[in-house]
Amino acid sequence: MKSILAGLSALLLAAAVVRAQQSPPEVHGHFSFSFLRGEAESDAPSGSFEDIGGGLSLSGLFAANFDYRFELRSRAEARFGMEEAWLGFNPFPAFGVRAGLYLVPFGRFNRFNRPHENLLAGTPLPFTSVTPESWRDIGLLASGRTSFLFYALSLGNGLGENEAGEPEQQFRDNNASKDVVGRLGIQWKAGLETAVSYSRQEFGPAGARRADLLGADASWITDNYRILGEYVRMEKDDAAGGRVNEEGWYVQLALDYKSLWPVASYQRLKTDPAASPAVERRRWTVGLAGILFSGTLLKFEYAWNREPDAEVDNDLFSVQVAVSF
Repeated sequence: MKSILAGLSALLLAAAVVRAQQSPPEVHGHFSFSFLRGEAESDAPSGSFEDIGGGLSLSGLFAANFDYRFELRSRAEARFGMEEAWLGFNPFPAFGVRAGLYLVPFGRFNRFNRPHENLLAGTPLPFTSVTPESWRDIGLLASGRTSFLFYALSLGNGLGENEAGEPEQQFRDNNASKDVVGRLGIQWKAGLETAVSYSRQEFGPAGARRADLLGADASWITDNYRILGEYVRMEKDDAAGGRVNEEGWYVQLALDYKSLWPVASYQRLKTDPAASPAVERRRWTVGLAGILFSGTLLKFEYAWNREPDAEVDNDLFSVQVAVSF
């Protein structure tokens, strides 16, 4: 993995240097941190500064119809790692292809998961469990857009298997299968889009265990309001030979009020193991997001966490600063 990623990095940096002799590449960055204070059973009952994260990206053109992107990112106090590192060929709007490390085209949130790209301070429940955080893969990614249709299709190594026998993100294939992820959508009008996603993953070392993922998302974004919704489901083989179902969805509404964004969401996550009772989690959030000054977003959020079959005491208040430049 290290040799592959080092080679991609060197190639991208070389391309950027060549292009910089004619016009500079685009350089962007982001940084975020949070303060959390919750109830007794929450992750921060005494209050805690955490969720330090940041990133730096370099992108641009190095020849006619050829582009590149290289992004380093750190999250939750972890060391920096590559988020994206690819070279692209885009002969026309309806078709382009990228080779390298890319964000998997499954749903909308996976593509726009950085703190400065979201009005919510916390990650929606479905994306804490059903799919990997910031799901990436190494391989080929084709995408395109017409007047009203858009699509993306990737062929990569796919998910691997962790020590507990669960599917997890990997960057070196552990079996002979190359897995496909696809997303197809319609742009009904400016700002209004709907899409569906599907993937079949063989994640066991011998390719004998399978996970099927299905997703649907919708977004309606204008200058005055934002309505987002997404559904994800994974059905996977467990180590005992059973079938585990995990699904979740969330919906978010935000309104523009004098450069402030009151925002509310409802989130749901349900896990149904083959040999034990199902577990369901629900979350309501209300918050307020506003721009302090150019590129700096300040968010306040309160989350009510509920489990229908259990008494929980883990509501959480969050303050997050997200900076982009």
